[in-house]
Amino acid sequence: NDPKAITDALPHYKEMCVVCHGVPGLERSEIAEGLHPAAPNLASPEIQKMSDGELFWVIANGIGSTGMPAFEHADDANTRWKIVSYIRHLPNLTATERKQLQQSEDEE
Repeated sequence: NDPKAITDALPHYKEMCVVCHGVPGLERSEIAEGLHPAAPNLASPEIQKMSDGELFWVIANGIGSTGMPAFEHADDANTRWKIVSYIRHLPNLTATERKQLQQSEDEE
């Protein structure tokens, strides 16, 4: 629940996650529409009920036979924990945060 962790994680989510998982309340990208199975909405109750440890594990190890890559060697553990904090924050995005993430989709 550290506001700094959420602020630090926004650019990473924008760069690495938005293309597949999207932004709550906004249209999904063409890439996301083509994924099979579809990448989950990370703000959904199903994802939000996962434990922090489960989310961390998925970020680190990915999910085989899906589009979810493993970030264990791409990001350090501290960054992965910040992403967990950001996922927890997704249901409560501010208008400013949503706009910052939307800009990522418009730029592509």
